[in-house]
Amino acid sequence: MTSRFNILNSFKGFGEPNNGLWFIGIEEGGSWNEDPARDIKMYEEYSAGYFLSSCAGNRSKIYETISKTVCESASISWQNYKDKILFQKDCGVFQANLYPLGKPKVKTWPDYYKKLFGYGKTDISDYRENVRQTRFPMLRKFWDQSMPIATVCFGSTFWADFRCLLKLNEDKAKPHGNFPFQLYETEKVVLHDFRPLK
Repeated sequence: MTSRFNILNSFKGFGEPNNGLWFIGIEEGGSWNEDPARDIKMYEEYSAGYFLSSCAGNRSKIYETISKTVCESASISWQNYKDKILFQKDCGVFQANLYPLGKPKVKTWPDYYKKLFGYGKTDISDYRENVRQTRFPMLRKFWDQSMPIATVCFGSTFWADFRCLLKLNEDKAKPHGNFPFQLYETEKVVLHDFRPLK
């Protein structure tokens, strides 16, 4: 296993994790570069494992969805929230991901990831299992310590992984009509797709 993968494994997310609203996605939407030295330096500089980041001008669908969800009953527009408040000091929001290696689409896998991280296209199941065994317990502990007021997990095709990460009992889920939505009241967790939560 490369040290680069360990660096990625220690990185937790963006925003302010303590006592706020958590959003957990599948993975970052962008991929690492073939020469990731700059990215690695950035990750190493944040020893706490998370950092504040500006979303101004960013067209990420997940940032739009988070902002629309947060602003559902607020006086600020979701666009202003995304550009001026999201992931800034006192935003009250934290965003993490199940898997540390970003890709433009979940089904894609850059060829050079084999050289950089030791996982090629034929190793995806090994990669995911390793992340479940190493990253999930670390992220779960961080989630417990941060005591979020609620957690929204986006991506219905990975609900089993969210349940694994947060140790949710599938039998305790409360469905919400015909929508891809499940509520875990005791844990204050919602499993959802990528639409704004209403």
